[in-house]
Amino acid sequence: MSLTDSELHDLLKAAKAATPGPWTHHLWFVETAYDHVDWNQDGLPAKTRYNGEPLSIGTVKTNSEKRGWNAKFIAAADPNTVIVLIEEILASRLSLAKRE
Repeated sequence: MSLTDSELHDLLKAAKAATPGPWTHHLWFVETAYDHVDWNQDGLPAKTRYNGEPLSIGTVKTNSEKRGWNAKFIAAADPNTVIVLIEEILASRLSLAKRE
């Protein structure tokens, strides 16, 4: 699979509009470093705030034993990381095009 430049630019735009990273995970919940999380007695997020405003935490909704790994992957692919990867791909493509 290969993404077109247009698809990469759309993804770049979405990454720049998302909550900035770094992101972390706790069990199967994805959090940002900017969150304040209040956990309830069951160890689940009761409420979160982003700069004082409510912010929902991303939750990996699956009964799979891999949901913790899925949350870890999602957290690793935070917007900052995606932006760097896309910019490197676009720069490499431009460099290759100039050589041809």
